[in-house]
Amino acid sequence: MDWQDIETAPKDGTMVDLWCTRVHCHGEEQQVRKCNVHWGDMANVFTGEVYQGWVGLGETYATNEPSHWMPQPDPPKE
Repeated sequence: MDWQDIETAPKDGTMVDLWCTRVHCHGEEQQVRKCNVHWGDMANVFTGEVYQGWVGLGETYATNEPSHWMPQPDPPKE
């Protein structure tokens, strides 16, 4: 499983991992892996406006600028 360009990511609710550039409030960039993410509906907490973006585990990742994605790995074998 290799990283793939974000433009090819599934937008059908499939859970994936993302590679993102997060910009901190003081301008420093950090590369982070976001796990268990899917494309779906999210709402603006202030206006209630619903739009689509990368969501998962109670967080939204719209501001993290994902550049790549990969399928989730198989779970551990028992």
